[in-house]
Amino acid sequence: MTLLENEQVMFRTKRDDFLVTTHRVRDGAGDRFTSIMLEDVCSVRVVRLSFRWLLYASIAAFLFAAYSGLRFVNALDSGQERVLDQAQTAGGVGLVVGLVLLIAFFITRYSAVEIASAGAVIDVTMSRVNDAAELVAALESAKNDRYMLLTKGVGGTAGA
Repeated sequence: MTLLENEQVMFRTKRDDFLVTTHRVRDGAGDRFTSIMLEDVCSVRVVRLSFRWLLYASIAAFLFAAYSGLRFVNALDSGQERVLDQAQTAGGVGLVVGLVLLIAFFITRYSAVEIASAGAVIDVTMSRVNDAAELVAALESAKNDRYMLLTKGVGGTAGA
């Protein structure tokens, strides 16, 4: 992307497919992109998304492991060898599956940032909440700086 006169980059993603400059917000590259001038940005929304079914499935697996543990304790008291082996195996499988699903739940969470203007919307996904907060802070700062620059350029002074 070619920067405009006096334009500076304030935020960019690692892949360079999204950036906030002192003049605009741009998403995409090559022949497929969306660009919104900062003075046209109407709203910014951040949402934290996750796959809750992974959490629910991990809870179910842990409950299954707990039930298998109870069967194991009961089988110890009654001396049933076959039930002991089954309960031990089922409990171990339940714990491992529960842990894998719980880890997957935390790894797959992400933030979605939506930047809207009157005519376009830019959606950006980020894996860390801090990245989303940094993006919003950079966008708000750039928009404020742009407003101040345009206000001074029109002949008035900001805050006067």
